[in-house]
Amino acid sequence: MLAPEESIDRIEGRRLLQLAAGGHNAVLHAPRRFGKTTLLKQVLQSASELDMPGVLVDLSDVLSVADVAARLEQAFRALPGNIQ
Repeated sequence: MLAPEESIDRIEGRRLLQLAAGGHNAVLHAPRRFGKTTLLKQVLQSASELDMPGVLVDLSDVLSVADVAARLEQAFRALPGNIQ
């Protein structure tokens, strides 16, 4: 997996950042190994540079709703400050 700074700037990343800045949801889908995680890490890095908090929640290998809840809680607890 590439580090965000090692990959090229893609228009999709800029569009995802615009959607996030506007408070909109987006769905990103592609086959395995097509760079989805790398793209999302780029978006998170760009968002951080704009003082926009963000989290990446990896839901691979979850087996239950409780697993999903635990991963979401862990990710949101890692946010800086008092974000609710």
